[in-house]
Amino acid sequence: ESHYFLGVLYQRWSEDETSLIEYKVAMRKDASHPQYFMAVAETHVALGQLDEALDFLLTSGKEFQHQPSVPALIGQIYLLQGDPEKAAKYLSDSQLLGNDGPEILTSLASAEFDAGMYAHCLMTLQHLEESTDELPPIYQRMRGKCLFSTGRVQQGRDLCLVVTRMTPQEAGAWLDLGYIAWHM
Repeated sequence: ESHYFLGVLYQRWSEDETSLIEYKVAMRKDASHPQYFMAVAETHVALGQLDEALDFLLTSGKEFQHQPSVPALIGQIYLLQGDPEKAAKYLSDSQLLGNDGPEILTSLASAEFDAGMYAHCLMTLQHLEESTDELPPIYQRMRGKCLFSTGRVQQGRDLCLVVTRMTPQEAGAWLDLGYIAWHM
């Protein structure tokens, strides 16, 4: 435990390399603690060592495979690496393991949208709306584009029209509406 807290202290001092060493020592001394495992992986990410973090998460800690934070972090790394399909798979796994807060749903919706999984994205946006009561305009725009992409052009255009009226200063909303209107 003391090595873990030393790692936290070093991280607060922006000494991530030293922090990583302390987290690894803590993990070696108590390999059954998921917090130590995640601290090592997250510090690799903080250091920009995405490949090392992925390798660590995918090859180590089989006892933590049912922790929702593990596939969530793997999904976030794949998003950072520009692989939305793999990101969507892992973020979805995290959601299935019980991580269904707004943060995971927004990341999952973004990954599904970027991967061209528009029907899945619509379902994720529905879950997000149920958990937050109202979708922010950016996710309403995403829903409109998903509706358009799944053949519901009229619904997509109508939703994009609503978003442009709500956020008239948002140029992207006007571009979405213009593209759908041009297609129609």
